[in-house]
Amino acid sequence: MLQSLDPDYRERLRRRLYAKIDRRGADACWPWTASGRKGYGLITVHGVKRTATRLVYRFEKGEIPEGFHVCHTCDNPSCCNPAHLFLGTFYDNMRDRTAKKREVRGEKHPQSQLTAKQVRTIRQQYATGNFSQRKLAKEYRVGQTTIGQIVRREKWQHLR
Repeated sequence: MLQSLDPDYRERLRRRLYAKIDRRGADACWPWTASGRKGYGLITVHGVKRTATRLVYRFEKGEIPEGFHVCHTCDNPSCCNPAHLFLGTFYDNMRDRTAKKREVRGEKHPQSQLTAKQVRTIRQQYATGNFSQRKLAKEYRVGQTTIGQIVRREKWQHLR
């Protein structure tokens, strides 16, 4: 992408990009100081919004193969320090998130309808044999599929 740009435009873009990055030191995070989305810096290139980290990666390390993401070793979305950036697939990024225990799960998940206590109770009630999945679904106001996934430990796997 950068190679296809006019050299003068590419240099102006580089200056504009780095003017919006607080470069604190070689080892520190370099936060994006301008507009963004979900913590990620955004900059417009020929009318198209691009993430600052992808542009920094391209300027400092080279092109990004198709299907790869720019990931952070520091887990700071606004960081643009090239020393904190590495390439990975979507699945590499998800494994990194899980390994660092950054994933949102359980009742902290924005779509969660149940608490950890309710999930434990559902499993206990179902294990007695006195409660059907349908009855539990009605009692807890969730779908029967959700109850089935909970009792089979496909959902809320982290709870014991």
